[in-house]
Amino acid sequence: MRKLFKMLNLEKCKKILEKNGKKVTDEEVKKIRELMYKIGNLDYLLTTERKKGCKQLSSTPV
Repeated sequence: MRKLFKMLNLEKCKKILEKNGKKVTDEEVKKIRELMYKIGNLDYLLTTERKKGCKQLSSTPV
């Protein structure tokens, strides 16, 4: 996964995840954080590909 940004630190992630009172281990926080960044990256890639496709369709002569 490309990293074009600084990831949230584990402490910040843990604070967010434990807002509801449920405790999580550092290992769980790492896995959840990594998964969330992968989902975000996938969403970004799909969105940019969709935009490219729309541009190509709109510039295709009929």
